[in-house]
Amino acid sequence: MNSVLQLLDKFSIDYQLIEHPSSISCEESEAYISDDIPGIQLRHLFLRDRKKYSFFLFAYNAQRKVCLKKMGQILGVKGLTMASIEDLKQMLNVDSGAVSLCAMINDTEHKVIPLLDEELRTATHYCGVPNVTTATLILSNQAWQQFFKAIDCSPVYIDAPARETERVAGTPRRRALTENEKQQIEQFDRILD
Repeated sequence: MNSVLQLLDKFSIDYQLIEHPSSISCEESEAYISDDIPGIQLRHLFLRDRKKYSFFLFAYNAQRKVCLKKMGQILGVKGLTMASIEDLKQMLNVDSGAVSLCAMINDTEHKVIPLLDEELRTATHYCGVPNVTTATLILSNQAWQQFFKAIDCSPVYIDAPARETERVAGTPRRRALTENEKQQIEQFDRILD
């Protein structure tokens, strides 16, 4: 955490830090964050393709449920799944439960692609853990952009498809891609080439 706060201070990036008992999930940390604090609480997933060629750190609103299979199609990645704790430790140098966008500070070789849900592009503030489970860091959208610039990191925005939680009788299990999802597939083909 110290390296994250030092970087924020070095570049005069405003932030709010809330220290609390250790919590390894969004649900646990919500108990320590008051409702009047601005911003979206983020959930972070450290993802990889089937053959471990591509790694992604995906940040999105903790209240949402996303479909990783459709996301993999949009990204042009086969077998998009959660990466192992060992991969997380090796590539971002953080423990499970302490992963957030702040971990990108440790990706000096730029092997991990930071993915942000499209909703975050217009959010006023969003928060996550500063590489430890005992605090929550809140930054404005502008402050996050300053953070990314300071660590020479360019996040990619994706309109993550929602996970269908209930299946209606008589409908197919797989729905066809929407036009928006097809356009995103074309966009990411160009980005990842």
